[in-house]
Amino acid sequence: MEGEYLGSPVSPGVYEGKVRIVDDPMNSQLQPGEILVCTATDPAWTSLFPIVGALVLEMGGMLQHGAIVSREYGLPAVVGVANAKQIFHNGQRIQVNGSTGRIKVLFDE
Repeated sequence: MEGEYLGSPVSPGVYEGKVRIVDDPMNSQLQPGEILVCTATDPAWTSLFPIVGALVLEMGGMLQHGAIVSREYGLPAVVGVANAKQIFHNGQRIQVNGSTGRIKVLFDE
């Protein structure tokens, strides 16, 4: 699926990388530098933040856990991307712009 998607920017910066959709932080298979795509986060997810390149959440706002921790780690983050787990898929290369809220599909494997 090609295109550009818009959410709410919550942590500035731009990052390009591969998507990793995660439903359970204890069984994530997340690789260093991948872009974490999930519904929402809570403190159980915090251990994943040091290895991700950026964050895309289906839900949330500026005060959501993922937004706050992304800012602490300096990770670009966009929230409020409805159906992100259906739009994107593992291995897909995307660009996350945490300053504008735009997410671009770069390459669809």
